[in-house]
Amino acid sequence: MNARLTFVCLASTLLACGNSHELGDAVDGGVPLDAFAGEDAPLREDVGPRRDTGSDAGADAGTASCSADLTARDGNSCFCQGAFALGDGDLAYRSSFELEVHDISGDSVELVHTTPEIRPGSEGALVVANGHLFSGGGGMEVFDLDNPRRPRSVAVVDFEGGGQVTDFAVIGSTIWVGVDRSETAVLYGYDVRDAARPREVASMPLDGQPGSVLAMDDGRLVVVQARRFGEEGPDTALVVDVSGRMPSVAFVLELAGSRVLRRRGAVEGSTLVVAGSAPMLQVFDLGARRRVASLEAPDESGFGLGIALSDGIALVSGGQVHVADVRVPSEPRWIGRLGATGDVHRVQRRGDSVFIGTGGYLGRIPFESLGRSSAISLPAAPRGCSTEGSCSTEAPAPSHATAAVACG
Repeated sequence: MNARLTFVCLASTLLACGNSHELGDAVDGGVPLDAFAGEDAPLREDVGPRRDTGSDAGADAGTASCSADLTARDGNSCFCQGAFALGDGDLAYRSSFELEVHDISGDSVELVHTTPEIRPGSEGALVVANGHLFSGGGGMEVFDLDNPRRPRSVAVVDFEGGGQVTDFAVIGSTIWVGVDRSETAVLYGYDVRDAARPREVASMPLDGQPGSVLAMDDGRLVVVQARRFGEEGPDTALVVDVSGRMPSVAFVLELAGSRVLRRRGAVEGSTLVVAGSAPMLQVFDLGARRRVASLEAPDESGFGLGIALSDGIALVSGGQVHVADVRVPSEPRWIGRLGATGDVHRVQRRGDSVFIGTGGYLGRIPFESLGRSSAISLPAAPRGCSTEGSCSTEAPAPSHATAAVACG
């Protein structure tokens, strides 16, 4: 039996999640998530998903049905979000109760090492830059990647007044950190030329809850933020000039609709895309300083939790991963859907693979780039699933392409 769970994401908070009972209504940004079937069990060594051998009438054609062990060391705690970062080469890093190192060189995602974290960042952010991994949770922890399979903690930063890291952006030797507190938020800048001794060099108060901190090609930042619950006014995207001694807002873009959890965005060149609900996708021309288009959800899984933008292709993750062509920003269009199990909070693309982070696992979806036909070519069969059960799929419908998530 699939239980219905409600997760409420609070800074640095672990949430109890029994697999067989209701937890009540969502508050303060909580969103109902479908739990996976199965009894509570000790933490598995591979901490990855296992395939569900049962049938799911609502599963999309072409989607591998994969479930996850959402239990932690105490047998009943789990996280809301799936923060991960792609490293150099064939490694990815995921933050849970520990920092996980995954080998992504094959068709599946294989856990190869775990390292304890002083400031667990499972609800925050991870980024790899300048030979180091920066992990954000209730503070910022820096790991040396001289041996990328064995990250070594070299520094911990605690923010004055506390707070939860929501995202990182790196420009040169400065890492910019969005930090959300209960009633305030701050954008911090740290000089990390000596990563073992991060030095605060700038800060700027924010008037909303930051979701994404994004680096632009021209050296400016975009901070995508949501208004606080109960406050009037729209969510916003701030374009921030960080060339001076202190950051300053160059201009503000108003966002339509609402967020589900945090507001997430992605930038490529002068194009900014933002995920949300009603509309699911908004497209902005930063050069023109305006929104040029938006797309409503193409189906009932219509909410955006995470988003990525690469080569003019936007990936909007939520109940599924929807694919939009935004190469002409004023004329975006949905062109496909990638199947996944569970609500997908984070998504990144590298080459012919899309990586997804949920509260329970890090997964890979095979993906072939757009060709001249302006249609995505996706495999009809799953690859790289774990060894439990059987895995089968139907060919995707021609009008709405789907693919299988490789989980492991």
